[in-house]
Amino acid sequence: MPLPWTKGLRALLILAIDTSCATAQAALTENGVVLCELALQDKKTHSVKLLPMIDLLFQLSGRSLAEVELIAVVSGPGSFTGLRIGVSTVKMLAFARQIPVMGINTLDYLAAVVNRSQEGIVCPILDARNETVYYSLYQYGERIAPYGAEAVSILCDTFGAVFLNQPDKPVWFCGDGVLRYRDLLMRHLGNRFREVPAECLLGRASGAARLAWERMQAGREHGIPASDLEIFYLRKPQAERMLEQTKEQQEAKTNACFASWKAEEDRRNNHGN
Repeated sequence: MPLPWTKGLRALLILAIDTSCATAQAALTENGVVLCELALQDKKTHSVKLLPMIDLLFQLSGRSLAEVELIAVVSGPGSFTGLRIGVSTVKMLAFARQIPVMGINTLDYLAAVVNRSQEGIVCPILDARNETVYYSLYQYGERIAPYGAEAVSILCDTFGAVFLNQPDKPVWFCGDGVLRYRDLLMRHLGNRFREVPAECLLGRASGAARLAWERMQAGREHGIPASDLEIFYLRKPQAERMLEQTKEQQEAKTNACFASWKAEEDRRNNHGN
């Protein structure tokens, strides 16, 4: 029986998947209600464990892929490899049954675990490696700052300046960046630092399903064909950045060699004259 608050809303069976960090997650919800949810963090890669998790999800819930009306996937930013595995898996499942899909921004998804009436600022942070984090800011369920990628030390200094005149305003942190930079954040923010409960720190796949369901009910977004689904990287993958850097270095070296050759040619010509 539908819950009272869902009366009059269209029921949707949604499969949600999150592979944006080390924990693989999958959930099945109907009309906003969680039917089954699984999370697994071990040494196996997402490519090995994700499909068996989804299969177990259907077994435990007594439902099937044929009944799914939307697949929601956490589509970035986050682990480049994890995101590619999650999005590729969703595309494969969606193509098989012509199921529409919806990408959910990782930062929006993480912020949604915090009570929307909670006082203060919500700041999801994701470890982007090289002492850098992906982040954004939210208040009362609404994003109030652009998605960004910043050195964590600079972000901490920014917080110190922004909240200098608001010493009592708490900042709620979530995401895997908290695991790595907790001490640094606490040093900079002092008693303003807050951390969401451990069970919500890395998000919940059912939260991604909930966001997708709410957006569809509000008419803000609709499912798209799997072929149109893209990863939101926020910044280019490291391999691509290194390739561009190598090309720039090679181009600079070539230009320097040409300049040296040209100078030598000019010297010889001037000497000959």
